Amino acid sequence: MQKFLLALVSLVLLSPTALAQVWHLEDCPPGHAKERLEFREQLKELEPGDRGYRPNPFPTTTDEVVENFLTFHRRAYSDMAFENLRPTDQRLFNLVDSGHAKYTLRRVANWTPTRCRKREREDYFYVVQVIDSRTGVEVTRFAVDEEGDVAQLRHRYMDPASENDLTPMPDLRTASPTNLPRGISAPIKSRQYVNVWGSVRCGLLDPCVAFKAGGKTYFMKEGEVYKVEVNRRRMTVAGEMGSAAAKQAFFKRMNDRNEMFASIGAGKLAYISRVEP
Repeated sequence: MQKFLLALVSLVLLSPTALAQVWHLEDCPPGHAKERLEFREQLKELEPGDRGYRPNPFPTTTDEVVENFLTFHRRAYSDMAFENLRPTDQRLFNLVDSGHAKYTLRRVANWTPTRCRKREREDYFYVVQVIDSRTGVEVTRFAVDEEGDVAQLRHRYMDPASENDLTPMPDLRTASPTNLPRGISAPIKSRQYVNVWGSVRCGLLDPCVAFKAGGKTYFMKEGEVYKVEVNRRRMTVAGEMGSAAAKQAFFKRMNDRNEMFASIGAGKLAYISRVEP
């Protein structure tokens, strides 16, 4: 790749937004403190060229998150000439190098079973929207985990006639009394973006909005609101899906009973119900 693509660029940044402390419905099991501490120290000792190197282990600011992503993404294409890159990647690099890239940072709580690993603790991900400051159009969206590693990437299609695979990010303010079912009348609290797996799926790059109201927990996807049945028995991924046969039986049972479930992190599953308008 051309030399200018390997150089670190100056960053046009926005202040981090929606970075309040994330919350979860289930704690990670105790233990593994030693393994996590060792992993953190290993990351800090890595140097450029080492496998797994990132400039900013455990990033906390927009510029650190973006620098990690650009370092990873440029390295992935370091052996390719610019003209051989995919058009979407050419567009991204041109935008960044021109100084017209603007970055909006959000933090997404991780409610999937991946949250509590032995070495990594992924309570949340940083999700960044890369916007062309000249047009206001989002061209790329990516996620970086709390250890600073790139988790996911998605580009907007180049062909205007193609389906746009960058769906609009929901606004936390959509969880307001005017946009919710009439049965939710208590004050809305603790709004956050959330990644959920289950009968209803909220992707990492297409998160839902979770919130609390009247002592109950909800999340919203595309205008539909779901209540997490925190008082019902909680299930475990290992217990319900420990084998292919058990997983098949679990999904059949849920379907036969017309019930839904969602992950709440730490390998736990909870029943959910749709809130009627």
